[in-house]
Parts: sequence; C-alpha cells; structure tokens
Amino acid sequence: MKLPRLWMLSLACLLLGAVVGCGTDPGSGGGGDDDDDTALGACSGDYVLASAEYEAGALAVWPGAQVLTDIIDIAACEVIEGSLGLWGTSLATVDGLSNLTSVGGDLLIHDNPALCQSFIDAFIAACTICGVVQNIC
Repeated sequence: MKLPRLWMLSLACLLLGAVVGCGTDPGSGGGGDDDDDTALGACSGDYVLASAEYEAGALAVWPGAQVLTDIIDIAACEVIEGSLGLWGTSLATVDGLSNLTSVGGDLLIHDNPALCQSFIDAFIAACTICGVVQNIC
C-alpha cells in the first residue's frame, strides 16, 4: 500500500522542511525577480486547484493566483513561495505534491470529499507552512 511510502515521504519532507524553513519576508508572496530559484524547484506566487464552483471564491482570496488544471502542474515545486489552495477538487491523494517541502504563505484545503484526512494530516505535518493552515472538509 501507499501508507508506508507516505510515512517515509513525510519524514523526508519534515527533515527537508526544517532545512528550507520560512523566508525572511513572510509577506512577500514570492514576487521576486530571482529566476535561479525557479530552476531549483522554487515556485513563486500563489496557486489554486479548484473546481469551477470554487474558482471565483479562491481568486477572491488570492486575486493574482495561478489557477491549476491538475495537481501535476506543480509537481516539480519543492517550495511554493506564496500560498496554495485546494478547493472542491476530486483529488483522492496528495501524491502530486510529494516534492513539496515548504509553503511560504497560507495552505487552504476546503471541501475535497475524496481526499482522505490521513493524507491531508501527513502532508501538513511533512511540510513547513509559514502562514495559516485551514483544513475544512
């Protein structure tokens, strides 16, 4: 099963997250001009994966966010310098976020009925989150 792999991944993320940590400017949202970070897996800005029903609400919270069509769109991100929202998706796992070690802003997880709570808990525990964490099922 995937559970042992997930716990090993969680431990690795915890260790890596402790090294990456939060930025010195927590309100920055990742809008810097340093292109070298992108090559290293740092993704600047805010990201939202949302169903059509939730997209407008998510963009009201983060007006300049990149709207994702699939979680694979940020699979290469080790660090998201802004915020991440998963709103009303059909995700069953967060395997597409296995490289992610740090979120510089907020993490908002709302109304993802197929997503098992244990996956959410392990993901939150494994990553450094610098802002608010909201998990509303």
